[in-house]
Amino acid sequence: MSRTVRPLWLHGALAWILASNAADLALTVWGLRLGVIAEANPLLAPLLATRPALAGGLKLAAATVSVFILYLAYPVRPRLVAAGVLVISLALLFVLVLHAIWIGLTL
Repeated sequence: MSRTVRPLWLHGALAWILASNAADLALTVWGLRLGVIAEANPLLAPLLATRPALAGGLKLAAATVSVFILYLAYPVRPRLVAAGVLVISLALLFVLVLHAIWIGLTL
């Protein structure tokens, strides 16, 4: 069985996706506790309100599974994975910019 070499950018991008999800979770919980934001995800919002630790665990588990799937899929569909990583990374960047805006507005 041969090992497929994955490019360095893929490792960095997948690490960014995991770190961004963790940052999003932490900033969301902080904003909810301060009462300055609302959770936009309709599936996660009720769980965050009642069981934040469980909601956070599920969010990070989903991100980890997604990253693992992208990692495994790269040798089979490198262009599709690259496009997916780009879209996910830009979406997470947008979310973190929104967090920065509300943090700036509340300080």
